[in-house]
Amino acid sequence: MSNDLLLYEELLAKEIKAAAALAAAEAAMQQAKKTLDGIQAERLAVRTRLANSLADKREAPPNEPVQSGGADSGIAPRVRALFQNNPGKPFAIPEICDLLGVPRVNKTVRSAIFQLYHHDKLIEPVTPRKAGVYQAVRKAGGGPM
Repeated sequence: MSNDLLLYEELLAKEIKAAAALAAAEAAMQQAKKTLDGIQAERLAVRTRLANSLADKREAPPNEPVQSGGADSGIAPRVRALFQNNPGKPFAIPEICDLLGVPRVNKTVRSAIFQLYHHDKLIEPVTPRKAGVYQAVRKAGGGPM
């Protein structure tokens, strides 16, 4: 009977060690799962940024860099050239946007017109009643700019 008791105690000790090893392995597995989830989330974020970057490049016209807009975006010089190449011809803002191939509600076109009208004094409204219709300023001699 004492032999059975010793055998029982040995088996109990082995079971306790195995349970402790199993608990440690489960904790290590949980930690590895958290690490794997973090890596997968980071990989997904990088893949999303890469896809967005490629989409931005695909939307840009060929041979033109992706631009954020603003006065230096190339639209302002095109608006200036439009008025200089067509002296005396009135242009409405939506017509300017259509000619330049930009959306009709375009802040860059509006800011370029503001610059040409208020600061450079190169364009003027056709009449005070026709808001948003501009033409090149005529020189004092009556001829086009």
